[in-house]
Amino acid sequence: MKIKKMLIVLAGIVLIAFLWIYLRFLGSHKIEKEKEMEAEAISVMAPYEVKQYQTVLKEIGEAYSQKSGNKKIEFEFIPEENIKKELLLRNLNKKNEVDMVICANTLMPELIRMGFFQELSVDQNTHQRVRQQTLWNSVKENGKIYGIPFTCDPYVLFYRKDRMEEKNLKCPETWDEFEKCGKSMQKLGIKSIGIPGRREDDFSCIFRIMLYSSGGNFLSMDQEAGIQTFERIQRMVRQNLIDREMINYTPKDLAVEFAEGKINMMINQMSMSALLRESDAASEIGVSRLPDDVAGSIFLYGENVGIMQDADSQTKEFLEFLIRKENAEKIVNEMGILSPFINVAYAKTGEVYLEDGEELFKDAKTMETYATWTRMSEDIAQGMYEIIEEYRADPKETARGVHDKVRISIMEG
Repeated sequence: MKIKKMLIVLAGIVLIAFLWIYLRFLGSHKIEKEKEMEAEAISVMAPYEVKQYQTVLKEIGEAYSQKSGNKKIEFEFIPEENIKKELLLRNLNKKNEVDMVICANTLMPELIRMGFFQELSVDQNTHQRVRQQTLWNSVKENGKIYGIPFTCDPYVLFYRKDRMEEKNLKCPETWDEFEKCGKSMQKLGIKSIGIPGRREDDFSCIFRIMLYSSGGNFLSMDQEAGIQTFERIQRMVRQNLIDREMINYTPKDLAVEFAEGKINMMINQMSMSALLRESDAASEIGVSRLPDDVAGSIFLYGENVGIMQDADSQTKEFLEFLIRKENAEKIVNEMGILSPFINVAYAKTGEVYLEDGEELFKDAKTMETYATWTRMSEDIAQGMYEIIEEYRADPKETARGVHDKVRISIMEG
């Protein structure tokens, strides 16, 4: 009997051991399967927060994945201001699961300098497809190419047509006219002028437009044009043309407020027209180029796309698919932006569009690129915040202080 019991106990132990080994095997197999499935997908990090933009990219990704032998495309949408931080954290934690990154062309030189992107071999046809060759400047480092221009999304002026007509006003062509127009359109309970100020990059880009169109530049911010730009911003805030709470608005936040009729005019990126077209806008919306005093107000801000160093080998193939003419046209139609590629025209869809969209390319200024842009934009935005929030702030002193910091950043870059 004792032997029989011992055999039963022994059999039980063997069975338990077998089950434990089997479950371990299943768990290990599941993990391996998951890793295998992950390896079958190409991961793309993109900065788009508006649903329409996300949808069109997903549709292009699905169209690619449906072809035999192509991997699944998975998009991860992250706010623009968090992309650099996310990439750094993942690199630190050895989680290099991102294959492709779409980011602002102001940020691209910095990410290239940090070694995130691999060098690309760009054929002559692709190079010539880009209608303004200076757009390649933001994807180059020491003569090598690390990305491709993807979109052109300049800042423009959105305005309420009913308020303009009510006051018998025309779109301002100079910054002085812009101020006067703002004063004329002032109305209790409605903000006159909206500017997105929550993100330092947006705030700095708008400052740059005002500075350069007035004849200044980043190396002369302590001179007349720079001082006058800070003075103008301060004056518009003190006259309640620009509400102080604008420093809490992202471009999307601002566009939503504008669509609800709470703002008369706003400076925002062209891509916000897609959101406005889909909204139940409180009034008819007009779109115009920004005021142009001396040297032009058009900068071809937008996004570039690059491939990460450890990217899946099929990523370049998807990149080529992404920038095909038919897909570039889909992006232009859905986002309401300009395409950097020839033969892809600006689509005047819906009721919210810029009449002379294609003409912007003829007037656009070459945009200098900086590998220290993040630091520069922080310093410029801090100067803007100082002028807006501190009543006794001296524009001359602010201009000099920002000039010194930006000059050092440029020299170190």
